[in-house]
Amino acid sequence: MIPEKLQNITKQDGVVAIATLGADGPHPVNTRNSHLNDQLSAGKSGWEDIGIIPATQDSQLADIADLAGRIWRVCYPGIISPAQIQYMLAQMYSLDTLHAEIRTQKVRFHQLLVDGRLTGFAAIGPTGTPGVLKLHKLYIAPESHGLGLGKRLLNHCEAEAAKNGARRLILAVNKRNARAIAFYQRNGLAIIESVVSEIGGGFVMADFIMAKEV
Repeated sequence: MIPEKLQNITKQDGVVAIATLGADGPHPVNTRNSHLNDQLSAGKSGWEDIGIIPATQDSQLADIADLAGRIWRVCYPGIISPAQIQYMLAQMYSLDTLHAEIRTQKVRFHQLLVDGRLTGFAAIGPTGTPGVLKLHKLYIAPESHGLGLGKRLLNHCEAEAAKNGARRLILAVNKRNARAIAFYQRNGLAIIESVVSEIGGGFVMADFIMAKEV
């Protein structure tokens, strides 16, 4: 027999994925179900707590690196090669690199926690241009895509930028990452430049630079 809670959810949009069956009923995850989006917007997602906190400790940065590896291996095949994925993860997410970004580039990392579980992260930092901050990283765990968490994390970064005196937020996104480009455009960023950069190892990055006034 299908529990009443699950019946109510599936009536909205059909099939959802079930991760666990708890004492309070089924817990649907890994879905773009619009009913769950509505629940999230209304504060009725079933999650007890969603928070965004600074990440400065080794354990926090190591958790970010682990999540980045999982996200990249799911989301970047077909955009860049497996060899480039491995190369960039090693270059960008070692603890030494993350600490150097914090120390020398004044980059600030933030974790998004859902019920205490790391579900996403972002990194923002100054540029050489007064009043302009760069969003270096913004990622959400693949199973939590489509639930409004990326928007929540982006809004947090925009607020942090404005609080620190920035008037504009910029970022670089791979030209082939259509899903990310569409997300940023829905949230008010526009493409302002096209760049190609050598990153070592025989690899290049072909990016759009996007910007938004904050």
